[in-house]
Amino acid sequence: MRQIKPAPGLRIKYIIWVWIVFVCLLPLMLLSLAPEIPWLFAFIYLAANLLWAVPTSLLMLPYYDSISYELTDDEITVRKGILTKTEKRVPYHQITNVELKRGPLDRMLGIGTLEAQTAGYSQQAGAEAPLPGLADWEMMKREVMARVHKSRAALSEASRLKPDSAPEGEAAPSTTLLAEVLTELRAIREAVEARRR
Repeated sequence: MRQIKPAPGLRIKYIIWVWIVFVCLLPLMLLSLAPEIPWLFAFIYLAANLLWAVPTSLLMLPYYDSISYELTDDEITVRKGILTKTEKRVPYHQITNVELKRGPLDRMLGIGTLEAQTAGYSQQAGAEAPLPGLADWEMMKREVMARVHKSRAALSEASRLKPDSAPEGEAAPSTTLLAEVLTELRAIREAVEARRR
């Protein structure tokens, strides 16, 4: 089992995004230049935006601290959340694709996001298990892919050596069960047809 914490660059990225949104909203203050709108609008607007931007920035530290990734022999586990704790487990044998994403801000901060996608999540907008803020994203991708291949090989081997296979000359238990079900269904059909007559 391997525990991984995101790099400190992820915390910086989250804080930068909060302030980018804040700065993008500032041009609305230009409305206060219109003669019909008082300057008080600019101060109220700025104060209202600071009321969400400052607490959000302060909450980024505990949110960042809550994020952890765990690689076990069987699955990837992603944990995060302050008030609502989220834990996502993705078995390696369900992973169909591992993708690496690095936007301009990620490249500046030296981090990357590894996204583990599954067949069941292929129609969704994002990956089932994103692992943002990885400093060693390339090594992590190789490690996850090695575990995926190992898991698939173990599944393939297990399906090749079925535990319900019987010794030569004897019917397998699953075959015997199917034969019993078929016999019972035939008896039910005969009883129903006898009632119709």
